[in-house]
Amino acid sequence: MSVANSSDAPVLNAGGQLEENSLSALDLSKDLQRLMLKIKGSFINEEGRTVDYSALKESDLFQEYVDRTKALKAVNLGNLEQKEKIAFFLSIFYQSQYSCS
Repeated sequence: MSVANSSDAPVLNAGGQLEENSLSALDLSKDLQRLMLKIKGSFINEEGRTVDYSALKESDLFQEYVDRTKALKAVNLGNLEQKEKIAFFLSIFYQSQYSCS
């Protein structure tokens, strides 16, 4: 799978109003990971080599993922240790590699 040029990629958590003041980074990461696993199961072929981006972009599941990424703006990282922060950001980074361009 190829990754879109960063200048061409949309910002998933752009816009929207925040409904939560302080979120658990662990809970948000788990939610996003669960959604991404559903997306992979639905839109990546069995060999794991191609993604049906047209269907993905139009799906309710992807819209749910995009909506959930808006919570990244309010996530509370203050109570995490350095290693936990690194793990959180790596998890978010790797999940974002499957987003639509």
